[in-house]
This record gives sequence, C-alpha cells and structure tokens, in this order.
Amino acid sequence: MDPGSSHQDSSGGARARRELIIIGVALFVGLVVLPPLIYLSGARAFGPYAGGGLAALLGNFWRGLAAGAVGFWIVALTPYALVLITRLTFGVARRLSVASH
Repeated sequence: MDPGSSHQDSSGGARARRELIIIGVALFVGLVVLPPLIYLSGARAFGPYAGGGLAALLGNFWRGLAAGAVGFWIVALTPYALVLITRLTFGVARRLSVASH
C-alpha cells in the first residue's frame, strides 16, 4: 500500500466528516432555529399568528415538511444553501485573484 494514499484517505475522511458537521448544523438551524425566528419577526411585524401561537406555527411547519411543501423545504435548506453560495463566492474570487496576477 502506498503511504501517500493513506494520507489522502484520512484527509478525505476528515473533509467528509467536516462536511457532515456543517450539513448537520445547517439543518439544525433550518429546522429548529429559523421557524421560531420567523414566528417572532412575523408576530412583531404583523401581529399574532392567525393559526395560533408558536406551537401552531411549528406544527404547520413540520406538517408542511412532511407533505413536501416546497416553501417549507426552502426555509429548512436555506442555511446550507448560504454555505454553498459563500463557498462559491470565495472560490470565484480566489480564481479571479489568481488569474489577475
């Protein structure tokens, strides 16, 4: 076995592990943190939630996810999408910087 391939495998494993952690945190934020923030900002801007309180909104959110409603999934996946957009932006900026030198 080539010693260099062992290093690459462990490096790839570390990258995969890091990516799984990022996905997990992003999903936690999208599924657990964002819905209450949406409720609080909506209640402050527009008044009480018509369907009830925070528990009603959370119930509607989880039912919407289970039903496959696109809007609810957009909320849930937005944090990870922001991670991907940030990576893309920095990657393009890095390539443009290298290309200009």
